[in-house]
Amino acid sequence: MLIYDPINLENIPFNDYLENDTNNIVVFLKEKAYGVNKALFMFNQELKKCIIENGALLKKTTYKNPKTFYNIGYFIGKKASVNLATLNKVLEKHRVIELTSKTPGDTYINKELLKLTTINIIDKNKTNKNSKKNNFKFGMDDVYFDELMSEFLKQYSKRLYFYINKNLLDPELYNNDNNIVDYDIKNVLYYDLKAKLYYKFNTTVNNTIKYIDFKNELDRIITKIDTVFVEAAPRYEKTYNKVFYRGMKEKYINTNGTALENVGDTALILNYTSISSKYSVAKMFSQNLAKSVLYKIYLEDGLPFINMVSNTMYKDEKEYLLPRNIIFELISKQGNEYTVLAKPFKPDQFTIKTGCVSLDTYDIKPKKISHIEQKKSSSDSISKVKKFVAYSSKSKDITSVKPVKLNKCPKGMRRDKKTMKCIVKNNTKAKMQRCPKGTRRNPKTLECEAKL
Repeated sequence: MLIYDPINLENIPFNDYLENDTNNIVVFLKEKAYGVNKALFMFNQELKKCIIENGALLKKTTYKNPKTFYNIGYFIGKKASVNLATLNKVLEKHRVIELTSKTPGDTYINKELLKLTTINIIDKNKTNKNSKKNNFKFGMDDVYFDELMSEFLKQYSKRLYFYINKNLLDPELYNNDNNIVDYDIKNVLYYDLKAKLYYKFNTTVNNTIKYIDFKNELDRIITKIDTVFVEAAPRYEKTYNKVFYRGMKEKYINTNGTALENVGDTALILNYTSISSKYSVAKMFSQNLAKSVLYKIYLEDGLPFINMVSNTMYKDEKEYLLPRNIIFELISKQGNEYTVLAKPFKPDQFTIKTGCVSLDTYDIKPKKISHIEQKKSSSDSISKVKKFVAYSSKSKDITSVKPVKLNKCPKGMRRDKKTMKCIVKNNTKAKMQRCPKGTRRNPKTLECEAKL
């Protein structure tokens, strides 16, 4: 019986392979036997089953799932994963294992890759002495953006948000060739767009700049911020786990054109929405007017959001930013406090490549067609593995295992029947020199000795 070694790309007799190294194991899959060395089993092939909502990978939920899988297919050239705990348990006592009961369709992500590609804020309330070594485990929000994206967000939080959201709510507002006369817009153009966002104005802002120029630049910024939400922003996890707040002077308008008043009604939010994790901040913005409303906002799993802690001009506001074109669904209300659920307008709205790959999941168990035993030995002898024997007549015949066909040996070489390796045909020992006169060669030591 031959075992295919996918590392050395050769077939090796069953017993020889197991005797060569105590770390060698045999993996059976679909009547084929593969040799694998356990020393190659490294942590970088550990996997987590992907948990995806609204087209987005929920990184924390995926990482914290107690089940870890192992990409055993990496060693045998197959798309195969197994439960890591089960694999370890089976390999404690067995060196011949079998992959059974395939479950297709699951997607996995490399555990180490998932951990290394996420930069979080540390939650001080959950840290311990090991937290410095594991930012992911105690992280609150993913907050990394490159320098240019961060600059866009900073300027948004300063003054641009007002003009950007006005443009989103009324796309025709600045869509004309009139010269800009608004003094505040000129300041925004000069300080925010020209100095910070690389807008190509003249050296000085003058009356020749038109509103359409302003609109075109706002549209470019909107595209950039949209890109941040799709490609860089983290996705929210654990709906109803955390509540956010927003204070407004009046109610949102529902999709029927009236005030968002009845539970179950929805509103389409066309602009970016700033929310806060502090109730007092929202209360301040509502200003306690007769028609003012304080919204409690929950985020649906998979919805992108941005913690503005490293990008805002006003850090005390504990600001978070939500994307545009999303739905607010009214789920409850009490007095002037309305509770809404924020969710994507459509399921694939923020879909992005997750890094997850599809692998077949297999059960794993000891192979029962053979057994390997060790002879009893004295302290000065070496244990030897017994020859392969059939376990029972009910098991499949071992000849049904299909070995990989070997290539023909190069010219001048032959295949050794034991090792199945190609060796030189004339592999004879070099002839030794003749012993000096009066001596002869000892047949045991091969040394020249004086004749007796």
